[in-house]
Amino acid sequence: MKWHEELDIIKYSPEVLQGLELNEKTREFLTTNGLPESSAPFLSFNKNNNIQYEGLNPLTDWFDFLEPKFSKYISIGSDGNGNEIVIDTFEKYKIKILDHEFDFEEEFMNSSIIHLGYCLNAITEFVAEAQKKYGPDGYLDSLYKLENVNTLKNTLESIDLEAMSEGNYWQTEISILFEETKNN
Repeated sequence: MKWHEELDIIKYSPEVLQGLELNEKTREFLTTNGLPESSAPFLSFNKNNNIQYEGLNPLTDWFDFLEPKFSKYISIGSDGNGNEIVIDTFEKYKIKILDHEFDFEEEFMNSSIIHLGYCLNAITEFVAEAQKKYGPDGYLDSLYKLENVNTLKNTLESIDLEAMSEGNYWQTEISILFEETKNN
């Protein structure tokens, strides 16, 4: 996979991944492709280390008050609301967001780390196009048009159809973008 040129990428060393319960495809993606330091929509990803509150660690290392059942999650980042982006090691290494305000309730994000990568590229391209067409604040000021959001929606559906199901992370984000176009 080739990352969008706008993204600063963190590649993870095998030493950092050692001891984490990851499948081979996830390990390979993280070491070969990595993750961006940050990406739209207000996502950030953990550093290439195992330092508590900074690197890739089981969620229970981040939050020691959580029950042992939460050790199945490996924290890889967070959203703009402080919710954890995790790999679910018990459910086919799917990517989920855990809402810290609602007892770490799960929200599906992507079918795999690979799908996440392609979705991050797609949203980054959407932002870059909005800035190119509508100025540097084209994305943040919601100056994009309905057809721009439709293109992104179709792209995300072609990458990971499950991610676009009702109530899932990317479907919710697309709904917000559609709503913003009503103000244009």
